[in-house]
Amino acid sequence: MSRHIGSSNEFRQQHEREIVAAYRTIFNRYGGDIPARTIYELVAKSPSSRFFISAKRAADIVQLMLAGRLASLPRSTNQRMYFEIYHRVKTLMREKPTLTVFQAVREVVCRPAPEMYKSPRQIMEILARYKNESKDID
Repeated sequence: MSRHIGSSNEFRQQHEREIVAAYRTIFNRYGGDIPARTIYELVAKSPSSRFFISAKRAADIVQLMLAGRLASLPRSTNQRMYFEIYHRVKTLMREKPTLTVFQAVREVVCRPAPEMYKSPRQIMEILARYKNESKDID
């Protein structure tokens, strides 16, 4: 799948560091008491410091949603993320009616997000890559 202009994830390293930190916290809490799959699910549902998407890409999607022209999104994690951003943008624009959509989106994506917006499989792959690169995650 080709990437849209402005959607390259310039926040990838920060996001992955947060995923590793969440993994460490959860692993230290539960260790071998729960299956690995459950740990990945808990990491995926962990909050993050921001929405890891560019303001431009998020604004493009939110504009389509506001116009009622968004057909579908490929992954349920993306759907959840964009709908969360969309609802927050609508709320913010009611509170601050002078904001443009882009300004509201830019403000929203920099706020804490309720989850990582990655699937457990993606979490597993990120952690495996870290382990393979000999980065200390345990």
